[in-house]
Amino acid sequence: MIPAKGPVSRDTARLLTQGYYACISYTDAQIGKLLDALERLKLKDNTIVILWGDHGWNLEDHTMWCKHANFESSMRAPLIISAPGYLKKQETRALTEFVDVYPTLCELANLSKPNHLDGESLVPLLENPHQNFKEAIFSRFHKGESIKTDQFVYTEWIDPENGAVIAKMLYDHAKDSLENINVVMDSAYLTTQQVLSAQLLERRQLSEGKTMLN
Repeated sequence: MIPAKGPVSRDTARLLTQGYYACISYTDAQIGKLLDALERLKLKDNTIVILWGDHGWNLEDHTMWCKHANFESSMRAPLIISAPGYLKKQETRALTEFVDVYPTLCELANLSKPNHLDGESLVPLLENPHQNFKEAIFSRFHKGESIKTDQFVYTEWIDPENGAVIAKMLYDHAKDSLENINVVMDSAYLTTQQVLSAQLLERRQLSEGKTMLN
């Protein structure tokens, strides 16, 4: 039983988690069938494959059983690229965004990139996964807007009526990768918060400007 309010029982939690893992396993099997078909039809060496996933569920992370939130458990998602001519089994810790997929496909397919694209091609990372790529990446969910760097994630919730910041959170992933301690009120992080807030505001203004032009 799922209660209307409050935590679920341990048995229910295990059942929900088991169902989620079963869904992942099923999806993984379907991807395997697709890749096997490409190889069987001799299309593998002439096909670009980009696998990216919608963000996952919070399986009781931060006491939540939901899909949407501004925490890392929701905002981080898989991104795997296979393209002819590039090494296999490479990994990168570079900061990337889904808006980078479009320009990446354009470059890999030798197509001109439209002027309206916001992202950057990930091809340089396919060539050298250890290089620096982006200093920061951005995400948005409803009223919450976040900026992520190598070390920090900072989020502001914006009042749509007047544009005022109504709540904030800041996490130091070097010390708190699970985002359990919001250090936004810690004076030791004041400069960090101010810098990230200014970058977030600049990004917001740029986004709003593009929306008005469109």
